[in-house]
Amino acid sequence: MEEQRYGAYRGFEMSSTVDGEHTGGFRVVAQRVQLTVQGTFVHVPIDDVAAGRFMDLDSAFVASFVSIQVMIDRHIEGLDAQNPVPAKR
Repeated sequence: MEEQRYGAYRGFEMSSTVDGEHTGGFRVVAQRVQLTVQGTFVHVPIDDVAAGRFMDLDSAFVASFVSIQVMIDRHIEGLDAQNPVPAKR
């Protein structure tokens, strides 16, 4: 069963898709983010807390949105989400 949820954080819209079932667990299959004023979503790598299997659907979504929020925070603070080195200004 695949389910998608949306959220907003610091001027960005977040989208997460989770797939699975109660017997085999749930996993994050897609994460996307977009600046609220733009129409293009950017895919967010599924890593850190969002990687792996979760016992319930809500835990998978919480982990996914935490992962997306970390990426947004790094972007706003001028840090590359993949490489925590300050971006050149």
